[in-house]
Amino acid sequence: MRRPLIRYGVALAALVVFVWAARYAMIPAPGADRSPLVSGSAEGRFTLPAPGLMGAGASLGLLLLGGWLAGRVAACLGLAKVTGYLILGLVIGPHALGLVAQDQIGYLTLINDLAVSLIALTAGAEIRAEFLRQSWRQVLLTALGVVSLVALASFLLMLFALPAMGVTPARLFPPGLLTVALAAVVATIATSNSPAIVIALIAELRASGPMTRLALSVTVCKDMLLVVLFSIVLTLAAAAIDRSAAADQEARPASVAAAASPAGTPSGADPIHEGAQGVALPLLGRLLGSIVMGAFVGLLMAAYMHWIGAHVPIVLVFACLGIALTSEALHLETLLVAVTAGMLMANAFEESSEALFESVEDLSLPVYCVFFAVAGLRVDLGALGSIWHWALLAVGIRLAAVWVAVRAAFALTSPIPAPARRWLWT
Repeated sequence: MRRPLIRYGVALAALVVFVWAARYAMIPAPGADRSPLVSGSAEGRFTLPAPGLMGAGASLGLLLLGGWLAGRVAACLGLAKVTGYLILGLVIGPHALGLVAQDQIGYLTLINDLAVSLIALTAGAEIRAEFLRQSWRQVLLTALGVVSLVALASFLLMLFALPAMGVTPARLFPPGLLTVALAAVVATIATSNSPAIVIALIAELRASGPMTRLALSVTVCKDMLLVVLFSIVLTLAAAAIDRSAAADQEARPASVAAAASPAGTPSGADPIHEGAQGVALPLLGRLLGSIVMGAFVGLLMAAYMHWIGAHVPIVLVFACLGIALTSEALHLETLLVAVTAGMLMANAFEESSEALFESVEDLSLPVYCVFFAVAGLRVDLGALGSIWHWALLAVGIRLAAVWVAVRAAFALTSPIPAPARRWLWT
């Protein structure tokens, strides 16, 4: 009993130090010179880092220690540790206590991208080819059913909600083109699931078996479908908004419309038709490029583990960071790259890759603390407070759509184990 109390006491004391550093240490003293430091020596010229970057270091320590403590408190209350990480982000974020400033969140994005790569690599490693060969129909039908029904239900809700919230003009029947475009974007986002949530809960509960594999496979399949769907919807929505703006210009006097029209827009052009034509080829290239890149990374990491296999945690961190940065530079999908790499290593090079995935488990705690706490930091509590009733309604409708879609998919496929039939929709 005494040792845990000492450990928590030390962690709490360190947390107080990080709170002080994040909140006060980066405030410049009165009259402090923030101008660049110039040196005539061999070191050359250098500048002070931005205050947001300097504060982000203290904020990272705050998220790590605070997340660990919040997770333990949540576990004591019978909740998932992920809940504690999210609540911590909400409480210390710029829209609540302000211990983490808005300008620091951007610098924490790099850590967040690293976490996405690591989590996606884990997700890929959990998806086995033998299971997919046996259950691909269940996985595909469940993913397609949930995506379709959730998107439809969310789209219909947003047609009413967006005008009521004042986001689009108050026109219900028929809805305006702007309302339809934004409702389609929101509905597409609503279909997504977080592989990070599934992986975190599997790790915390030490779950295994058919239901675990099915849940993870459906989640990853949905995210891959979402990459395609979101790219198409976003392109068409942007084109629809351009068309709506063009229609507004046509209603103005000719001289005003000519002055407001974008330069280089051909007369009579249909932006929706052009957007539909222009999205297919780049999207196909992006998807294929992500898969090829993931296969290359998987082969490279498997070769390292087979021939060298030293300093695995350090190599793993740099590999995931490389996946995130390279994917962003080449306009590829980080999730798809990392999932492909993980699947290739786990299925084709299982023996040599076992030590690497054990290191992933060792790194999971700090990764989850930062990833979910940063997600909490980004929630605008002021905006949520003004539309909480619509948000609650959207959550309820989405849950109902998921339940119906999963039950319908199970009715169309081979018999499903009882636990999966009862709980998979969650």
